[in-house]
Amino acid sequence: MKSINLAVAACAAVSSAQAAVLTTLPTPVQQGGMIHINISLQGSDLVAHPESGTPVIQPLAAWSPGDTFDAASPWYSTLDPSQSAGLFNSQFGLLIDAGSTDPLPDGSKIMVGWVSGTANLDVYQWKNTAVQAFNPMLGTDGSSTEWDWSTVSHGMMHPLFVMPAGSSGAATATLSFTLTDSGGVPLAGYNATSATLNFTVVPEPSALVFGTASLALLARRKRTLA
Repeated sequence: MKSINLAVAACAAVSSAQAAVLTTLPTPVQQGGMIHINISLQGSDLVAHPESGTPVIQPLAAWSPGDTFDAASPWYSTLDPSQSAGLFNSQFGLLIDAGSTDPLPDGSKIMVGWVSGTANLDVYQWKNTAVQAFNPMLGTDGSSTEWDWSTVSHGMMHPLFVMPAGSSGAATATLSFTLTDSGGVPLAGYNATSATLNFTVVPEPSALVFGTASLALLARRKRTLA
């Protein structure tokens, strides 16, 4: 009887934690702070300097315990705990290092490309604004492996990195940065660069796992008692 009571209490704690329906994604600041990937043009060389830090890719249950996403949000089916329950992080942010870069040539743009990465690591361009967006990029879901940074005027942009539910361990993504003309053709005389981003991947919080296990234990005990 004591075991059943403990299981019920654990399940009740998990259930009661579901308090809010979120209409926006947790921001990079809410996830622990922005980590900039500073891009600059030094003469003929593009240079990429990621700030120190290893973001954690984890589920909503860790970012905002007990909460769920609004079913109308475009990321609902991928990230909501009741759906695919993907793990995510958007702390890394692309940023032109205005204090040290040479001016970009007139009419040029920077193309960001997917070089390599951990299997099942997906990337999305997202917006928390009134018109929300959750668009696959850098090869995710058949999208182009290159992304035109000039589409957001080379402003700060935080890709959302997503892993399947249950993933754990470490993940990496290597991105390239190429200076091109307006048509996306690399400019002669300029050298591209790349940066490797490192992540820690953490699955569902232990409390949630314990609650799920407790439900299974309770069901088995009920069958035994019956």
